Order: sequence, then C-alpha cells, then structure tokens
Amino acid sequence: MKRASKTFTGEIRDIRASDMDRWIDEMKDAGERTRNNYRKAMLTLFSYARNKNYLPRGEQTEAEFTTRRKDRKTGTIGIYKPEQFAALLKYIDERFVPFVALGGFAGLRSIEIIRLKWTAVWFEKGFIEVGKQKSKTATRRLVPICPALAEWLQPYAKKQGPILPQFQNEAQFTWAFGQAKPALHDEEGKPRVNLVHNGLRHSFCSYRLAETKSAAQVALEAGNSPKMLFEHYRKLVTENKAREWFGTTPNEVKRPRA
Repeated sequence: MKRASKTFTGEIRDIRASDMDRWIDEMKDAGERTRNNYRKAMLTLFSYARNKNYLPRGEQTEAEFTTRRKDRKTGTIGIYKPEQFAALLKYIDERFVPFVALGGFAGLRSIEIIRLKWTAVWFEKGFIEVGKQKSKTATRRLVPICPALAEWLQPYAKKQGPILPQFQNEAQFTWAFGQAKPALHDEEGKPRVNLVHNGLRHSFCSYRLAETKSAAQVALEAGNSPKMLFEHYRKLVTENKAREWFGTTPNEVKRPRA
C-alpha cells in the first residue's frame, strides 16, 4: 500500500483498471508472482472500500478488471544437495554464515533473517522466535534450533543487535550476496556450488519433511501451509539425505582460516 500511495494520490473512485495495470507492469524489480501479489492487494483494498461505501455497493470494482499475470514458473523446486550446502557453509564470506545456517537449518526466509535480532535466537530454550513483525506472513512462530544449527550459531551467542547489521533491506542483501559468489569458486575459477533462488528455504522444507514425515509440523516451523508443503516438497529427497543435511556440523565442515 505504501508503494501504491506514491502513485495513486487522488480519490479511489478515480483509479481505473488500466492505471493499475500500467503501475504493475512498470515494476522492473518484480516477477510475475510478485505482480499478482500486488494485484491481489489492490483487490482487497477496493473490496474493503466497496464494503465501507467508498465505492458503489453491488458493483464490480475497477481492481477486478485488472490483468492477472501468468506465472511462468514450472513449479519445480530448486534445492541444494547436502554436499553443496556444506560447500556454502565452508566457503561463503564469514558475514553470511549465519544467513546460510538459518536458511538451511531453520527455513527462515531472507527477509525474516534480515529483520531478525540475536535476542530472538533462544539458545537455552532451543528455539528461534520469528515475531509477526519479522515474519513475511505477519504471524508469530517458533522454529526449533537443531543441534547442527546450535553449533554453527554458538560463536554468535553473545552478540546483540540484528543478525545482518550491514543490510537494511532485501534488495541490498541480495546484491551483496550475489557479489560474494567468487568466494565459492575453486582455484581454477570454477564454482563449487551454484546459488539457487530460495534454495536454502526450499532445501530445509524438503529435508525436514523427509525427516519428520509431517507436513503439519514443517508447515508450523516454516510458516507455510501443509497443502503447499505436501504438493511441492514430498518425495524430493530421501530420509538418508535428510540425515546427511542436518548432520552438517562445523566439525564436518572445516572453514578455511582467514
């Protein structure tokens, strides 16, 4: 809504479907799914306005005539293999180690990690509190800290403030993380691991589902729906691979000395 308010400054009844389509189409930083999410937000806003009599009741709103974008994604979930995850933890720039660990062992979204503070990592209780202000879905949840994650985060146990203090937003982080790719190359310049979009979260959901056999449990931990988890992540990996994934400890992965 903040983004919309910068474009549409008049009365809501004066906004046409063509205006909203043009606004959404001009979002250079958004994919088709994101554009559909903005469209859905406008549908909700216009429906609310109609219910409150700011728009004529009993009539379709202009938002209902906007174009729904085709999501060209095939639905295939990209994940890392355990050895690729180990390579990420071993060779990624030191400042990104907590991000990789929290994404791969706890399934936190990028934006949730950027918003997270160390006080929300409950080392003694064994949970991470993702508050509704930090969560993408605006709901509070507690995510278990598995033994491997506890070991990776132990060096940061006494830290204060944000997990990633140098980044203020997701776009800034994504750019910086992309710039860290050379650290993942071997001596000949070949990548030890190729970065996968949302790969850490997707991997967590896949391996955690194989480990627990419970879509409901993983949905609670990941802040997702059991239906989505069951449809997208079932049978992607084996239980043995899940054990290998969650057994990736600092003792198994010796980071190079700075």
